[in-house]
Amino acid sequence: MLLVCFLQVSASTFGQRITLNKKNAQLELVLREVRKQSGYDFIYDGNIFPAGKKINIAVNNANIDEVMRSALQGLSLSYSIDIDGKIVSIRRREAPSLIERIISKFERIDVRGRVSDSDGNPLGGASVRVKGSNVKVNTDEKGAFYLQGVEENAIIQITYIGYLDKEVKAAKNLGNITMEILDSDLEEVEIKYSTGYQKISRERSAGSFSKPDLDIMKNRSGSANILSRLDGLVPGLVVNNAPSSTQNPFLVRGLATIGLHDSFGNPTRGGAARGPLIVVDGVPQDNINAINTQDVEDITVLKDATAASIWGTRAANGVIVITTKKGKAGDKLHIEYDGFVNFQGKPDLDYIQRLNNRAFITASNEVFEQNKAFNPVGLASSLAALRPHQVIQYNRDGGLISEAQANKGLDSLAAINNRSQIKDLFYRNAMLTNQTISASAGGKAYSFYGSGAYTGTKSNQPGERDDLYKINLRQDLILNKRISLFLITDISNSVRSSLDDISDKDDSGVNNIITVPTKLVPYQLFKDGSGNPLTINHMGEYEGGSFSEARRLEYQNESGINLDYNPLNERNLRYNKSDQIYSRIVGGATVKILKSLRFEGNYGYNVMSASGKGFLDAQSYAVRRELLRYTVAQPGEDPTYYLPNEGGKLTQTNSTLKDYSLRNQFIFDQGWGEHQVTVLAGQEATSQFGRSTHIVVRGWDDKLQVGRPIDYVTLSKGLDESITGGAPALNDNFTGGDIPVVRTSSYYTNLAYSFMRKYTLNGSWRNDQSNLFGKDKSAQNRPVWSIGGKWMLGEEKFMSDIDWLARLDLRATYGVAGNAPQPGTAASYDILTAAVGPWYVTGRGLVIATPGNDKLSWESTVIKNAGVDFALFKGKVSGSIDAYIKNTTDLLGNLPVSKFSGYESVIGNLGAVQNKGFEISLNSVNVAARDFSWSTSFTLGYNKNKVQELQSLGTIASGTEMIRQPYVAGYPSFALFAFDYAGLNSSGDPQIRLADGTITSDPNISKVEDVKFMGTRQPIWAGGLANSFNYKGFSLNVNLVYNLGHVMSRDVNTFWTEAMYDNVHAEFANRWKVAGDEKRTDIPRYIGDNSLNSDRNTLYYTAANSNVFKASFVKVRDITLAYSLPQRLTEQLKVQGITLRAQVSNLMLWKANKLGIDPEFQNSGIYGGDRSLRTGQGAITFGAHVSF
Repeated sequence: MLLVCFLQVSASTFGQRITLNKKNAQLELVLREVRKQSGYDFIYDGNIFPAGKKINIAVNNANIDEVMRSALQGLSLSYSIDIDGKIVSIRRREAPSLIERIISKFERIDVRGRVSDSDGNPLGGASVRVKGSNVKVNTDEKGAFYLQGVEENAIIQITYIGYLDKEVKAAKNLGNITMEILDSDLEEVEIKYSTGYQKISRERSAGSFSKPDLDIMKNRSGSANILSRLDGLVPGLVVNNAPSSTQNPFLVRGLATIGLHDSFGNPTRGGAARGPLIVVDGVPQDNINAINTQDVEDITVLKDATAASIWGTRAANGVIVITTKKGKAGDKLHIEYDGFVNFQGKPDLDYIQRLNNRAFITASNEVFEQNKAFNPVGLASSLAALRPHQVIQYNRDGGLISEAQANKGLDSLAAINNRSQIKDLFYRNAMLTNQTISASAGGKAYSFYGSGAYTGTKSNQPGERDDLYKINLRQDLILNKRISLFLITDISNSVRSSLDDISDKDDSGVNNIITVPTKLVPYQLFKDGSGNPLTINHMGEYEGGSFSEARRLEYQNESGINLDYNPLNERNLRYNKSDQIYSRIVGGATVKILKSLRFEGNYGYNVMSASGKGFLDAQSYAVRRELLRYTVAQPGEDPTYYLPNEGGKLTQTNSTLKDYSLRNQFIFDQGWGEHQVTVLAGQEATSQFGRSTHIVVRGWDDKLQVGRPIDYVTLSKGLDESITGGAPALNDNFTGGDIPVVRTSSYYTNLAYSFMRKYTLNGSWRNDQSNLFGKDKSAQNRPVWSIGGKWMLGEEKFMSDIDWLARLDLRATYGVAGNAPQPGTAASYDILTAAVGPWYVTGRGLVIATPGNDKLSWESTVIKNAGVDFALFKGKVSGSIDAYIKNTTDLLGNLPVSKFSGYESVIGNLGAVQNKGFEISLNSVNVAARDFSWSTSFTLGYNKNKVQELQSLGTIASGTEMIRQPYVAGYPSFALFAFDYAGLNSSGDPQIRLADGTITSDPNISKVEDVKFMGTRQPIWAGGLANSFNYKGFSLNVNLVYNLGHVMSRDVNTFWTEAMYDNVHAEFANRWKVAGDEKRTDIPRYIGDNSLNSDRNTLYYTAANSNVFKASFVKVRDITLAYSLPQRLTEQLKVQGITLRAQVSNLMLWKANKLGIDPEFQNSGIYGGDRSLRTGQGAITFGAHVSF
């Protein structure tokens, strides 16, 4: 039946705006209310309304079109409005034709509007985005914005710092949009810090926390390591990429422990950890490389005692808390893809300072004439295999060839440059790639986030690669109003392979750090003119040793073993493979016991299972040389092989490491009136254990997978009559056992009290106990605790008239944190380890690996911190400033003891160190126009470190002893000392200036006071500067990092005597040669007679103050240009958004030294510096992010 409703419209209601707020109302009743308020009549067929259909509608001061659009949303109905007749016609919506659907794709509107606060003041710099797309603009200084080509049914999102987010339906003119000030009661929009135990709102925490810019971190592609990507983003966190910082690449607020180190000051494994504790999803993690950057939701760095002390004896070095992503309740299925390829190129071989081919031949001739009398051919060839240039020189000296023949041969070598072949054969373009696809969704009771990722690392060494495959799944389940559960299952599989390329090795086959271009003679080619691999017998030295040509042929004839060495063919005779599976399982539960009381459990279980396989073919040089050492040949008899003379050598390693943590805690959180109290109390237990094995099988057939038996009983005593003059005892083919078990048990509590939302008091206490200390309760009883307060000064009434001040908070904290020895390195009782050898009655026994120390205890660090947080000009400028003092006592390290104890040192508590400093973090919105915005963030950290006490047995007596000390009481850690260099004397030997002004070359005269302190090798100032520019769909991010205030030693010549087998530093050509050269050079002379070299001290030069330079630098860590495709294009592609990006990274902007040294690739040791190959500089990345 057709219903026609005509009502007379009174003049008083005609044209009025409409306000409605109805829930579960019948559509016809809603239309009648609209008719009353608007004066419009309605024409419709009553049969087209769904039976019993009820709708929800909420409109405020809306026109008739907006009301109808809202009322009929989701219904198969359409309408038309006759403005003149004041009639609205409603009809059933017909399915659109194909043409209509195509046309609708191109129907867009331009959206305008203005954003203001509740007082009508414009909010410039507000973010205005089309929901579900990458279309975004910022409001200008008048609060206005303009969006082009927006779908009519789109949702517009507006965000502004300090205000609630707002969503409105798209319209051509949105008019004025009023933003509401953020209410701190709304937890979902609060800035929160995660401690790994709980999340604390910024307003209720007095601690020192920092959050990096995750967008910058995730877009960085030079490294897959999350911590490396934080460089310059966190004030107080120093990322030191120098080769000498392998055990302290990440420091938070300086070095709080010195750990263990060898006699040269190089850090060794053990002692207390130097770097920050890494926590992922509430569980400490050692394998940070197993965390995919794209899975990270949040990172919080805890720096002072109030922030970090809840982690007890592991928190002195700071804590980095990482929280991974999870699904959100009520979210539809959301799929994301992110991928990049990072092209790093080949290393810069010219960066290593070595003599070129012509300069090398010239220098070798000069050296030969000075050295030949002291190193005749017989002696020289017994020390090492003679190189081709030496063969020519000795043949000439022995009259085997003429001077002309020698010159011709040496000239031909001088004309050969092997740099091109080395670059092509031994290096390749390095590449890093990551591909991640993730999905998330959530209902009322169940939500999930899952991802699959592949990270491929192809180093610059041919045949070497690392493939990492990851699956990560987080599930959250709400059982009822009181109980919720979560489970994280994260599995990583790392598959690595390499060809074990040429490098210096010792007899055990362990790679050393010297690579081919560093010392190889510069004329040695690896392929002939036809491209065939060359046999280069003298290069066998790089694989455990070579022989003179005469000795090689002699051994070869006696043993019947071919001793040729062909470096390129060796590649096909070996491989190394490893396979590691790492499983990270974290589960937890939350039980709401009462309104203000809940229980939380967090349970972590990590399992790492790794296997490695290294194979050397029977024809490989290493196998042939080992066989030779265990071969006996009697005159007139066939040789006797004590090792299999067929088959290769297999080395198999297997290890399993497991650790778990169990945490149960109760949280009371109650607010009443102006008071808010949160109390956390709990217990935590951890355990770490594992097993490892190492198996060596000789005579291995890699195809049949079988080996051959060996008489280890006989070979364990060595062979005195072998061809080579004796062979050492052969180690057992099977070693391994259980890894030391480490257990801890802890109790803790945390309190947060707030009054009037302006005054906050925080406190924490924790006690840790460990089996490292046995039953010694006095060592166990070292609780850590903290107390802190916060005053939100900006909220006081007397501050309300300061319009430009948006926030001002004052903080102060005091507390004690700790540090513990690494598992298995120290204990109250002796740590024993198994050993084998002929000197044991049964061939096996136990030795004391680490002597017990009944006075051993935790390190203790007292931390004082004061800080201020602020926001200015309605949040356009914000930041924080912190100042701190960290005093660490009972340092763990090599404690010297009396030699009557049978040991030179034990692991014990030996000293104290102090760190003072301040940190600044600034953020600003510089420009916020309609289509353009520019923001800046700046971080700065200053740290002054000082070793206050360090026990030693005896005193440092000489300057040479002082030079080798990295830790000296009264000086900063990583101290660099140097001689006061006074140039060369008339004989070309180095001189120093003593403290009294005396200049001398006496090698043994220097005292401690004659040595100069040059500075520290650790950066004193560190931070970053990031600028972000946005224009329509384009964004440009430029990120600088800087390390300032530290020093380094430059690389210098260290070749002073003996025969010249290998290449040397380029400055050797500029050494002192004749009297008078001391006026033009500071480089000491070469001495052919080694016995005379001891009459001088060449350390006076290599460790001279003139060779120490400032290591400060500023680098462009990355520049990223990104473009988000327009929404109309992404919709045609049926995706929500596509962002393409390109990045260039690691560009040197400024460095303090004028020597061309990149401090990030300078190994600054105690006796001078050394360059390492520069890699990854100027790398280029291409990436994409797609939202489905």
